Amino acid sequence: MSNVILNYPPLNKDHDKYSVHLLGLREAAIGITDGNTTDTSNENLYSIDTYLKYASSLMEIIHQEPVLLKLLSTDLTVTLINCSTRYSTITTELLQRAYASNDTKSKLWVSAGQEVKKGLGLLQFLQKTLNSKSVGSIHGTTITEQIKRLQLLSQLTVITLSLLKLKHTLSNPMTTKLELETNKISTTASACVFNTKLCIGCLNNAGVLKHQGFINQQLLSFLDGSAFLLMSIDEFKSDETGVSIGMLEQTIKSYSDIIPRSDITQTILSKNDSARSAKETLLKKKDLLKNKMHHTLSKTKNITSKVDSKVSTPKLLPVLDTVLHDFLIPLIQLLRYVYKQTNEKLTFKPVESDINTLKAKLPSGISPNVIGIEWTFENGTLQTIEQSKETSNTSYF
Repeated sequence: MSNVILNYPPLNKDHDKYSVHLLGLREAAIGITDGNTTDTSNENLYSIDTYLKYASSLMEIIHQEPVLLKLLSTDLTVTLINCSTRYSTITTELLQRAYASNDTKSKLWVSAGQEVKKGLGLLQFLQKTLNSKSVGSIHGTTITEQIKRLQLLSQLTVITLSLLKLKHTLSNPMTTKLELETNKISTTASACVFNTKLCIGCLNNAGVLKHQGFINQQLLSFLDGSAFLLMSIDEFKSDETGVSIGMLEQTIKSYSDIIPRSDITQTILSKNDSARSAKETLLKKKDLLKNKMHHTLSKTKNITSKVDSKVSTPKLLPVLDTVLHDFLIPLIQLLRYVYKQTNEKLTFKPVESDINTLKAKLPSGISPNVIGIEWTFENGTLQTIEQSKETSNTSYF
């Protein structure tokens, strides 16, 4: 997902109402837009503060002289779009930290959701302000696309948390091993179907944005591959091992757009495990699944530092890259072995390779309704409704 940063246009003689103070705020906003700023938390917070100060001053002028909205609309639009981008950057950073915590109840998940909704709400405030006076904007399409982009990021936040929960379900809580047994397959299948619907819904939304250049192929491949991977577990629960194998192969094909196929398909079982499994006669699925089919996961913090070293030119959101290497690829390698052994020794189903047949088995996607946090302009300050309430409830003695 690419960041949306707009440049400020040069001022003309019509902007003679700009005071020295307002010009200073504008220059500060231009500085953080044009400068080589980093994506550190402090830098992002400083940028947001700078943008909001300039936007608040613009809104104060508009509030006093509404006829100036048309004149100031471009600067207001550029400022709030760029500010929303900073909120999305903070969101992706929080997501990375939340997943690295390996805690599904971490407050970081809530914080990530709040930050992206702040950015979304800011854009909705901008739309409402421009529409209230029937003022168009040369960036009107960009506003709409940025709203969709932040809604997509919010959906990815939900998917990332759901995948971490699934990882915990399939892992032995006493070890770092990813394990599969019959009872885990059964209890996990319904959750996998729900997660499949989330991935497909997100994929549908991302597909629309790809045509506008905001989404790269890697994200689409991640969502497409994840949908087939998760759905294969539900098919396996129903003893449709041929379909499961076909779906897993489609997952590998999709993920190969992100990393080499050989990195996905390499065996994860030790030679001793493989030899012992080959000698055993596996007549029941339960016995098959209780063999030592596991993957020892690297500690999340080690994976995180590995990803951070490649962040200079990311092709996929860093947290999704982490999820891929930390959980999904080991899961593929494990399921690939499980599906093949079960099919060869128990179910004897033909492997389904027709993509249309496999797609027909996928459920319809769902897209959670994402509502932005509401913003208001009060007492010369652009702030969230929550901040406004806190200010009004403050007692002075």
